[in-house]
Amino acid sequence: MTKTLAKEWGRYNVSVNAVAFGWILTRLTDADGSTGTSTISIDGRELRVGMSPELIEAAKKSIPLGRPGMPQEGAGAVYLLCQPESNYITGQCLVCDGGGLA
Repeated sequence: MTKTLAKEWGRYNVSVNAVAFGWILTRLTDADGSTGTSTISIDGRELRVGMSPELIEAAKKSIPLGRPGMPQEGAGAVYLLCQPESNYITGQCLVCDGGGLA
């Protein structure tokens, strides 16, 4: 979709890019202690979120940087594409995953 939109909107001087995030540490991915039973309340319903401690350890081992990304690092990836220096970049997907796909 990114490539198609970049081709369609390029004639209007619009660049289209995407950011693909790996594991970014947020309240939805963080586990609650050793139980992995974090919940959030949405419209009065308690929903279970987070990753199990086993999955967290396995994910850490598969990421070359050895840790999840922080929200600021995810925002930094988006910010890179907002810089004037990136004006000639279009139709690309920037992967922000600590090297997980490397």
